[in-house]
Amino acid sequence: MLTLEPSLRHGYTHNALIKKETSIEYVRAVANNPEAALERLGITIRQISLNDNPYLHKYFTSEQYEDFLASVSWVEQLNAREHDATAAALTIRLREGRSAIDIFSNRYVMVTRNNAFVRHTRKYCLQSRIILEGQESPIVHQRELATIAWLRTGLGQNDAIPRGHLIASCDRVLQLRPEVRRALADQLKKVTSSRIDEFNLLMLDSRSVQKLTDETFNNENVVSAENAERLLDVIREATADEVREKYEDQIASDRAAAAAKISQHQIESEKAQEELAKAEKAAQLFESRSEKQLNGLVDNINKIANSVDFIARSVMIFICILAVYQYITGYLTDLTIWKVIISLVSLFSLYNLICNALGYDKVTLRSLINKIIVQRLRSQAHRLHLQDQLNFYDIETDRGQLKIVKKV
Repeated sequence: MLTLEPSLRHGYTHNALIKKETSIEYVRAVANNPEAALERLGITIRQISLNDNPYLHKYFTSEQYEDFLASVSWVEQLNAREHDATAAALTIRLREGRSAIDIFSNRYVMVTRNNAFVRHTRKYCLQSRIILEGQESPIVHQRELATIAWLRTGLGQNDAIPRGHLIASCDRVLQLRPEVRRALADQLKKVTSSRIDEFNLLMLDSRSVQKLTDETFNNENVVSAENAERLLDVIREATADEVREKYEDQIASDRAAAAAKISQHQIESEKAQEELAKAEKAAQLFESRSEKQLNGLVDNINKIANSVDFIARSVMIFICILAVYQYITGYLTDLTIWKVIISLVSLFSLYNLICNALGYDKVTLRSLINKIIVQRLRSQAHRLHLQDQLNFYDIETDRGQLKIVKKV
């Protein structure tokens, strides 16, 4: 079976493969080493060939073997014909010419599922007088063995195994016969050869195979040129039904998965929104607290600046009063402090004269205070770890007073 193209395969192993009941790797492993596979099932292997036990050859001679091999017509491959002929020859020889009516009274029988093999072997044995009319053939069908086993033990307490054999036999009745498949393929080649590849592909699907069995009653005589295309359409629809069912199941599964995913995303989104709201609230609280701290710094620095400005104004007023007093009385002329004051005033006047003459910006007490309070604000913000928050504000000064305005 493995040597054939997938489109040409048939039989129980092929049906098991397309039904996914077994794998091609397992079939290859068993085919490569059948003895090991049987031993794992507890079946003892006895090696025997046509050349063994020469004393048994008289029960089925080499001439009879060649004659039987030439009459095998149910398979085309030579190795398959040799296999069936060898199996029949060995079974007949092992029986040593003794055959019984009861199948269980025979020492050896070969069980197969090939109806043609069973019928031809019995006919050949009767013609060659190897068995009599009422005796059991060396080759028996598995259905026959299962039925007899069920009739013998099926009414007792140990009916589980015979019933299993009967169910297995019923399942095999439903297997598509290769003759039906070949008949439909032949008719399609005559009627519409372009669709033969489609037919071969459909025969790889278990639903299509079962549908063909049901439509033809597993009888190749039902197939004709008139109904070949209809049969092909029917088995194609069977596959389409299966594909549609799988597609609908997949769609339902995808929808359920999508709904679950959407629900999960909604939960995650709500959770993220809650966390974002908490973060925004915390950020607003932090911003409000930072703004209050910065405003507090500005207020404190402005108070200090007001105090400095007041002292400076008071000193200037005091100097003016002293000047008036000196002008009236002349009492301060010889005092050192007055000379120092006069010198400072002279220097300040000279500084203003030079700046005016050269067009330079003059450093006034107010501008000096503005610069100092800005530096003071930055240093205090750094000490309180508010320098990042201060970057969000514009710092303005007006008449020795600080003002912070939030950037847009």
